[in-house]
Amino acid sequence: MILAEAQSVVSIGAASPGGADFNVLKLQPSIVWRATPKIAIRAGGLFEIAASGLTPGNGAFLALWTEF
Repeated sequence: MILAEAQSVVSIGAASPGGADFNVLKLQPSIVWRATPKIAIRAGGLFEIAASGLTPGNGAFLALWTEF
């Protein structure tokens, strides 16, 4: 299975003194492989494609899903 997620994170602004004020748009594509009928492995990347108030970054992840 192929997944594609988009996430938008908006801070509440400098709600307290010294608080951060930022916005970021993230894309997170991934692939899920069903290893057994109850276990799946997910691998993908995280890409911050637009940001204000912070430096965008990228990352990778590996996850184990289980049904119960």
